[in-house]
Amino acid sequence: MGKNLEKQGIQKRLYPPPRLSKTNLLYVEVDGSMVLTREEKWKEVKLGRIFKSSDFIKGDEKSGHIKGSQYVAPLGGHQYHVKQLDTLIGS
Repeated sequence: MGKNLEKQGIQKRLYPPPRLSKTNLLYVEVDGSMVLTREEKWKEVKLGRIFKSSDFIKGDEKSGHIKGSQYVAPLGGHQYHVKQLDTLIGS
């Protein structure tokens, strides 16, 4: 099943191409971690998270939450990860 999902790729972006301003920002967060796989031993999984500043809901002084974001988490080379993120942000 996972191989089928990878073949599908990302077909639709959640947000339109960003129009950046001081009040309307698009945040892109990235990170990576090593995971132990059965077939290929250790591989890096990359995670990307994208959300708009308007999706951040401020709570009290030290808290808040994000009401909507989109993630990508490929297990593969960085070129594939960048391609997925570029598709989502409309580059």
